[in-house]
Amino acid sequence: MPEISVIMPVYNTQTRHLQPAVASILKQTFADFELLIIDDCSTTDISGIIKDFADPRIRFVKTEKNGGAGQARNLGLSLAQGKYIALMDSDDIARPHRLQTEYDYLERHPQIDVLGAYMQRFPQKKTLKVPLKHADIIHENIFLNCALNNPSVMFRRNGAIRYEPDRRVAEDYGVWLAQADKLHFANLPKILIDYRWEGQNITVTHNGRQSQSTAELQTAKWIEIAQSGTMLQPLLIKFVCKQTLSEEEIAELADFMATLLRQTQKSSFLCRPQAVKYLQKLLKRIIRKTPDKDYARRLCVSPLARMLKLPLLFKLKIKLTK
Repeated sequence: MPEISVIMPVYNTQTRHLQPAVASILKQTFADFELLIIDDCSTTDISGIIKDFADPRIRFVKTEKNGGAGQARNLGLSLAQGKYIALMDSDDIARPHRLQTEYDYLERHPQIDVLGAYMQRFPQKKTLKVPLKHADIIHENIFLNCALNNPSVMFRRNGAIRYEPDRRVAEDYGVWLAQADKLHFANLPKILIDYRWEGQNITVTHNGRQSQSTAELQTAKWIEIAQSGTMLQPLLIKFVCKQTLSEEEIAELADFMATLLRQTQKSSFLCRPQAVKYLQKLLKRIIRKTPDKDYARRLCVSPLARMLKLPLLFKLKIKLTK
């Protein structure tokens, strides 16, 4: 039985991207792994490319119909034999020590269930950093954005970790939100993945759908924590997606956020001060990126800004922006 099962879904990945992605796993300094390549019913035959590697650690499976990356990963999870599961995208590059580094950390830290790391975007060189500690990962995940670089993740094999089969984008974010109160997370401050940012990368090609799906998942989690506000989800999604809200809608939003923050005080895995910190970051981001400057200024003096104690200096900068 291998120590690590690497799961790589593939759907119409270009050969020039797939070959180096697979090779980067086969060349790892840690050798005791299986590589599960799940061909999600690609329209082109990739079996020959995989056979050319002639490596017995590869297990190649082709699905009968295209179900999306989430379903492909679920299939990989059902077939995996390893003690640990490592996720890998079919167009990224794992650095040679990636598996060894994550394996060693999880062996030394049995309290950690899910481990991620920094990535470097290419061909433009940009380091994608994430919070390192469990509490920050949980709060950023819920109140700001996904705090795990999914292609860098390794976790202990766990039957509870499954992807929503019908969700085609942001499916990884949904998994970590669902497990927020059940698992312990960490990130390493090391670049272990070179993350391709071009062409057919799903984050590039489906950016609008990704934002919408992320907002749906995030606001559903807020409603779950608040134990109220189901009817407000369309309003919450508008806010997260930087759409302009009316004065009445802003007041409704502020009331909901007050309820949400009260419930964090009763939570076993959340902390109100950290929740306020990350919701404040979210509000500042929305104000900065909202194209309507008058709306941005209104948000700065809104009941929501007062409740989250938006810094005066930040509000002054926005007010002075023309």
